[in-house]
Amino acid sequence: VYSLPDSADPSREPISLYSLLPTTSRHNLETFGMTKHIGRNTLPTLGERYRLAHALADGVLSLLSVSWVHKSLCSWNILLFRFHTGQGTIDFSRPLIVGFGVSRREKPEEITIDTRDPESPLRLWQHPDLRGSAHVRFQPKYDIYSLGLVLFEIAMWQDLPSFDGREDLQDRKSVV
Repeated sequence: VYSLPDSADPSREPISLYSLLPTTSRHNLETFGMTKHIGRNTLPTLGERYRLAHALADGVLSLLSVSWVHKSLCSWNILLFRFHTGQGTIDFSRPLIVGFGVSRREKPEEITIDTRDPESPLRLWQHPDLRGSAHVRFQPKYDIYSLGLVLFEIAMWQDLPSFDGREDLQDRKSVV
């Protein structure tokens, strides 16, 4: 279904953007079996982060311009690949957006699936309108909101759960 970028090393697994971001609250997603932390000690250059942000914004624009909504855009649905040349450095200019399990065309007659789960860590990337108790039909603006949060993670080079103020300080210290 997906083809690897030409520069990707086919012998190495892709890496989720989420797994590259430093964290203080990784246990939130580990509970849901959503992450395998790879780790990276160095901050990507500003140019690398800019290329990543640009490619993601362009990809979401392309998706929305053909009247599709992703519905679960977040940093763990962004895959990055290592170059097949060099020392396995990461290609930030060719991310792959994945996780289209609940995506759909944005047409009034299309059925929408309610994917909200109050216990899911994905709630952090969801628009506040989607966090309520009543079902709200997913709209393209909600993907744009999620993209903004992913861009925030890239700019800060920190995972979004680290900014979630609902955890107490003791839980954060036990992870570090």
